[in-house]
Amino acid sequence: MPKYVPYLYLSRVPILTGVLLIALAPISLFSGVQSLFRGLFDLNPWGAFFVALGSMLSAWTVMITFWLVAAYAPLRFGVEPSGIKFPPGRNAAVLFSFLAVPLWIGMFYESANRLVLLPGLLAGVIVAVVILIVVNNASQNDKFKRGINVPQAVRERVGTGAGYVSEGNPEDSYVLKGHGLAAGMFLVSIGVYGSVGLLKFFLPGENTAVPSLAYVLLLLMVACWGLSGAAFFLDHYRVPLLLPLGLWWLITSQVFPSDHYYLVEDSVSQVIPIPPAELIQKGTGRAIVVAAQGGGIQAAGWTARVLEGLEQKCSDATTGACAADHQLFGKSIRLISSVSGGSTGAMYFVNGYDPQNGGLTGKLGTAFEEATKSSLDDVAWGLVYPDFFRTLVPIPWRFDRGWALEQAWEGNRAAGRPTLKHNFSEWRGAARDGKIPGLIFNSTIVETGQRLLLTTV
Repeated sequence: MPKYVPYLYLSRVPILTGVLLIALAPISLFSGVQSLFRGLFDLNPWGAFFVALGSMLSAWTVMITFWLVAAYAPLRFGVEPSGIKFPPGRNAAVLFSFLAVPLWIGMFYESANRLVLLPGLLAGVIVAVVILIVVNNASQNDKFKRGINVPQAVRERVGTGAGYVSEGNPEDSYVLKGHGLAAGMFLVSIGVYGSVGLLKFFLPGENTAVPSLAYVLLLLMVACWGLSGAAFFLDHYRVPLLLPLGLWWLITSQVFPSDHYYLVEDSVSQVIPIPPAELIQKGTGRAIVVAAQGGGIQAAGWTARVLEGLEQKCSDATTGACAADHQLFGKSIRLISSVSGGSTGAMYFVNGYDPQNGGLTGKLGTAFEEATKSSLDDVAWGLVYPDFFRTLVPIPWRFDRGWALEQAWEGNRAAGRPTLKHNFSEWRGAARDGKIPGLIFNSTIVETGQRLLLTTV
């Protein structure tokens, strides 16, 4: 068997991570799922900076974890020497940097103004290069290396110090310099991962939002570090990597409350909800019922645009049904039944009504602008940070991707528009009085497939 075959298995985690880095852009932009992932590459200069930083750090994570296996596999696993020594060197760093190039090409390919992204890209690359140089120099320092001295008792307890600590005088054992570089880059990577996650709270706003693609790259980087380290340890004992992971997830899912339950609050209104049939019969003139389908942000924008557009047409009409009845389209809507993205558009549209006097207020077109602002970055943050932690240690905290999406919806609200932080019960009385349309948001109970209605009627 060729000597490189064992290395393919032992370094499977960094190899798979590298393949994902290369394939992410082509899959997102030129495959059958491009409608789902194409938005990842719609970036501004601020986003280009974080994508460049994340892609470079991810590429060098692949390099270092691969180099650890290649350099120390003979000590750790008894395979034939590969001839690779630490540190990787400048040529290796440049070579592995090309793993990030497909992402950059995709970023520029999808951008309408490519030159605007260039400063952010260059800044991200420079910061990543500085990080690698500083950490590498520190890990090669003799004082630093000798400072991590491993007591003989610990070395014996590990049992198989080969691959982790130096061979030689038991009283002068220290961590191998490859692990010093890996530990330094791992700590910096965790620092970058945590810092980027906190930016959501300290630098709110659309122009300073970290893009979803950067979150994906940071998660890939952290996963590569964790799984590579676990594989390097477990492979010596012939324990499959997925076995302890599966057991851990099985235990945590049974012992801890890993599911998230939305907060249920007492009603602030004592108004008894009106049946839909009775609501439709209320008032005079035409009764309009709207059914809005799902389909993500496109459905949200379509719903808001059509409803606002019809209202505008009626308000501008001098002849026809609208003019004859002296009644605008919005006042004739009695009920809106919607699902998924259509519910988002309907939510912004109904939020433009005056619950005291009825009818739409403010500038038409605002609901469309609100409904078509992307919330993808916020959902990605929820997946990569709180939801990721919940898979490891399922803490029943309130923060998750659902919470992040709620904050995004409120943040997308135009200035001067009413807050979206309403309970449905607050709209119940206005719906009963015919001031605003009744709402039926259709959803599904995952466990049973049954329909669950969130409604003001």
